[in-house]
Amino acid sequence: MNKQLNMNWNGMLRQQVFGLLACAVLGGWAMPLLAQDSVFLFSGSPVRGVISDSTKTSLIVETKDGRSEVPIQSIRSISFGDEPPGYEKAQRAFDRQKYDEGLAELVKVEEGKNDGMVYREIEYLKALGSARSALTGGSVDAKTAGSLVGGFLKKYPETWHFFEMTELLGELLVAIGRSDLADAEYAKLAESPLPNFQLRGNFQRAQAQLLAGDGNAAEKSFDAVIASGLNDEAAAKTKALASCLRAKALLLQGKREDAQVLVMKLIKNEDPKQTELFANAYNILGLCHQQAGEDLQAVLAFLHTDLLFSNQAAAHAEALYYLSQLWPKLDKNDRALEARTTLKSLYRNSVWAGKLDR
Repeated sequence: MNKQLNMNWNGMLRQQVFGLLACAVLGGWAMPLLAQDSVFLFSGSPVRGVISDSTKTSLIVETKDGRSEVPIQSIRSISFGDEPPGYEKAQRAFDRQKYDEGLAELVKVEEGKNDGMVYREIEYLKALGSARSALTGGSVDAKTAGSLVGGFLKKYPETWHFFEMTELLGELLVAIGRSDLADAEYAKLAESPLPNFQLRGNFQRAQAQLLAGDGNAAEKSFDAVIASGLNDEAAAKTKALASCLRAKALLLQGKREDAQVLVMKLIKNEDPKQTELFANAYNILGLCHQQAGEDLQAVLAFLHTDLLFSNQAAAHAEALYYLSQLWPKLDKNDRALEARTTLKSLYRNSVWAGKLDR
């Protein structure tokens, strides 16, 4: 009797399950039976399936039609069907440039099963957030962030974030005063098969060479940027900035007059709305005046960056550093202290804050 009841009960359960499956397949439900991963593109329909692996230049997705290799330059964002709680909150915080807040959310994410792509992305987000926190004056110091980024790249040498994270590692090395080591990281970008990363690699390499005092090498790297065949909006902006910073390379080679003529031309002819360009142009102008022994004119140039373009963090930190050195020459020690305090407060992990203590 009990056996018969169990058979009837199991049969009823099977009928209910099959009925529910039929509803789902025939469109009775809007939700999919199994959660899918999604790769959203800058153009076209998303690629859906299971994100299974990656290379340095593509993300691999197992779709219903087979394996698809999605080029990284076409990817706008991704989402996972099995995202743990906290993952999306961390991403949203990073989007708002609230890196410490995002890192706090990632601490809450359970790391029990760390073999899937979603958990690989969580490791990426931790390294990314730490690097951004360090580079924007957050709670993470540059050495700690560098260890996390370097560790991620060592663990996942074929990550689709390879070039992004390599650039960040270079920036962190610059921040701790190791522009020599940063040069090797930027060289990897310059050798990338992707033109946009080649451009970024040469540009960042040139900046590291400037910090190392190698004006000749920096000029060649800037020339490579300017000669790039890329002409999109981002490339045009990078090329314009390279043309400006090339003047600093000339200055390092003792060509002060040539450098000053170049930046004055930019200041006269370009749109001041290009704040990054103008911040760097006024900094170079300040360096030209400083090299000529014109301390007052140098201070006035650096004050342009300090007062008008303080939203450009890297250039503002540089201007504050030089103001801290120049104000005492004008018997303004209180202003020098103010510049030092602001630099350490806003940009404590920058290469310029580091120079104050060396």
